[in-house]
Amino acid sequence: MNNDIEKILYNAEDIEKSAVNLGKQISEDYVGKKPILISVLKGAILWTVDVMRHIEIPLQLDFIDVSSYYGSTSSQGQIDLIHGLTLDVNNRDVLIMEDIVETGRTLKYLIII
Repeated sequence: MNNDIEKILYNAEDIEKSAVNLGKQISEDYVGKKPILISVLKGAILWTVDVMRHIEIPLQLDFIDVSSYYGSTSSQGQIDLIHGLTLDVNNRDVLIMEDIVETGRTLKYLIII
């Protein structure tokens, strides 16, 4: 499965340490609040779960699915909403969990909608 990987940038231990640190930081930064954690499907779901395991405050979880790749290995520039949020994010602290940030177009799109 990993025969096409030329170089590993972050090993499993590095990723786990990052998840622990981020979960702890979220817990500290949002104490007394109940943020909404939004996982961008489908790529960020495992990262979201890894981080959530280390968050020690109440939160809500929602999912959003957008597409800009359309079967390609690079973004086509246009972003389409496949599945929107089910929770109301107005006047809430929202944390977006994303797996790949290249140009920033998708993140900008998510912040606007």
